[in-house]
Amino acid sequence: VYTVKFQVQSVQALVIIQGNAFHPSTLTVATGTKVYWLNLDASGGGDVNSVPHDVTAIDQSFSSGTGNLVQYALYGHTFTTAGTVPYESAAQPSMTAEVVVTG
Repeated sequence: VYTVKFQVQSVQALVIIQGNAFHPSTLTVATGTKVYWLNLDASGGGDVNSVPHDVTAIDQSFSSGTGNLVQYALYGHTFTTAGTVPYESAAQPSMTAEVVVTG
């Protein structure tokens, strides 16, 4: 028997990081929404998903830090201004997506 404690959290907007990509690649939310990113890619082990991830706005308006989202790590950012905010994984710039914030 293996027992582990974990916290369950309900969130309004979630982006999954998996397979070296953001899912969905475009997320539309209302102003004031906190968006969360959850990394499901494993770190290390030599598999295809061994590169660390992060979430960094192209305009630098938010960042989780460079390459610091380990497997199952969660990062959140509240969007307070309407507009389209493209972002990437600075550690892996081929990973791109955007959040569309409506007023």
